[in-house]
Amino acid sequence: MLIFGSVLPDIANIFEEEVAKTKIHYSPVEFYDFVKNNYPDLLDLALGVKLHSNVGKGADFYSDDMEVGFAKIEGRKIVNRVKKLLGIEDDKISLVLAHNFIEAGVDLNIAEINSDIYKLYFVVINGLDFSETEECLAAYLSFEKNLISEDLKKFLNFLNPINLASAEKMVNGMILPLINLKFEKSADRAETMNILLESKNLVKDKYLGFLNDAVEKMKIDFKNVLE
Repeated sequence: MLIFGSVLPDIANIFEEEVAKTKIHYSPVEFYDFVKNNYPDLLDLALGVKLHSNVGKGADFYSDDMEVGFAKIEGRKIVNRVKKLLGIEDDKISLVLAHNFIEAGVDLNIAEINSDIYKLYFVVINGLDFSETEECLAAYLSFEKNLISEDLKKFLNFLNPINLASAEKMVNGMILPLINLKFEKSADRAETMNILLESKNLVKDKYLGFLNDAVEKMKIDFKNVLE
């Protein structure tokens, strides 16, 4: 549940309702307290959400912050290519996708040197019973449970471990659908692949330093909840 919780905030990309992003991705403390008081068996899930969110300096802070975020800093180096891919001139919007490419590049590099992480993620996504999670999210967001179930299924398909197995599968299963969902664009597959491979190469000598630095700082900031 800790591992699933660490990716759960990105379900906000699936929900059409903005309240989901506000109440999960950007309200990790509120979500944690709700789970602690109402679904204590899911506390590891709520801790995972805390560790993900940029609020409170979870992992997203070290990736997404405009000044120190690794994916934003590196993403600026490919933003012009992303602008052409999307057919727009907006630097801010293009940087959002550029930082997603950088994060995907990090994922590909990790998969090459540590297949155990991929295997663990595969076991988690394919082995968990999500019924109590659906009930918890429905109560917390005041949504119908069937809506939660449908969106959670979409989310799990989107973040299916199979989509992380190779650059090609990542492009077809995650990046192109993400572009269509978030930017309402149909991007060129070949150029999308080229940008992903460039992103992977761009960070290959830097990403472990970034991850290790973020982990060490998070150990300090989250000391009380990790002990």
